[in-house]
Amino acid sequence: MTERFCITEIQNILYVPSGSFKESNVTFSNNIKCNELIFMISGETEVALGEHTCKVKSGNLEFIPKGIYSKYEVKHADRCHCYDIFFVTDKPLFQKLTVCTATADSKCAVLFKRFYHFWIRREKGYYIKCMSILYELLNYLLDDNYFPKHKNEKIEPAVAYISEHFSEKIEGEHLARLCGISYAYLKKLFYQKYRLSPRQYLVNLRMSRAGEMLSSDFFSVSEISEQCGFSDITFFSRQFKNHYGVSPREYRKQLHGISEQSSKT
Repeated sequence: MTERFCITEIQNILYVPSGSFKESNVTFSNNIKCNELIFMISGETEVALGEHTCKVKSGNLEFIPKGIYSKYEVKHADRCHCYDIFFVTDKPLFQKLTVCTATADSKCAVLFKRFYHFWIRREKGYYIKCMSILYELLNYLLDDNYFPKHKNEKIEPAVAYISEHFSEKIEGEHLARLCGISYAYLKKLFYQKYRLSPRQYLVNLRMSRAGEMLSSDFFSVSEISEQCGFSDITFFSRQFKNHYGVSPREYRKQLHGISEQSSKT
């Protein structure tokens, strides 16, 4: 990735709910006229761009560089629930389809939601705010691709375990044993990759899942609290407000407000 670049234009952001595509496998135009940065809120797809194919899962960041390719196909597109930012830079960034494979850190989710909120409301200063957020999001890709592969493999068992058991009580020493390293070294590697301790990573993942569940009226706040690993709804609400700046109920109201605004545009 080019470290020194300028974003010259932000063209749009799309919010794509699950079920937006009627077909499971979709072929898009192979002439991509601007870069795309996609955050997968939920679902799992397989993207083929030219000669490169990647699986994209919930929590992943996906970068699609502008250019003309032999093909651009997405499998399981009907399961895709994502945000997609379209933008132009003065220099090429990644030369191929690139996926940041471990962004369960929910700060990405929050940044995309803020970007979308600013963009659709078009209030004074919105473009500069969106530009700042986009630079921060691109930095995630830069950091992820500079984290050595052998170190990434060391912490993969812990990351996978947290993802599968985030609603349960998880001990740091157990994660370290899964990885075959000391907890001190595991914590160091987590800080290098995510700028978070394993405990903070777990909390962020829980908050990310809670945010996803609040986008639907299917679950009550107390049910979300329990399914995200919190036995005390008061403590959950306090943690949620510390993370997002609003209570779970206020967050749900804001999401509904954004959805209504989007349907009018």
